[in-house]
Amino acid sequence: MANGKATVRQRILGKRLRQMREEAGHSLESAAAALEISVSRLSRMETARQGVDVHIVRSILDLYDVGGERWTATLELVREARKKQWWQKYALGGQYSYVGFEADAVQVQEFALGYVANHVIGHGRVGSLCAWLINGIAH
Repeated sequence: MANGKATVRQRILGKRLRQMREEAGHSLESAAAALEISVSRLSRMETARQGVDVHIVRSILDLYDVGGERWTATLELVREARKKQWWQKYALGGQYSYVGFEADAVQVQEFALGYVANHVIGHGRVGSLCAWLINGIAH
């Protein structure tokens, strides 16, 4: 994470930790003081620049008074986020790679850029130029 290779799961976990802190009404400073860690460490955990383990997350969940299904789901996410992903074993996916995003994708969409000739032809000189170009290409 310090090397910029945070996985999607690690980023989701960090975002959830921040959301839970804000819902509990804690600032970074007050939460860090209660957890007896530095403000920068808590900030790095929330931005997925530093890994977290189950023990610190349990302390965080206790502080934020999180329980039930949310407790279980968060701890499971911590365990998943700590696992090496398949592409990491092969040294795939650098800092700006999309391999991790593709691996965790749940939906695929395709976008295509195109236009309809009638929308290109407008009024005035630009429209005349476009019409001339389109007619020239068509013939």
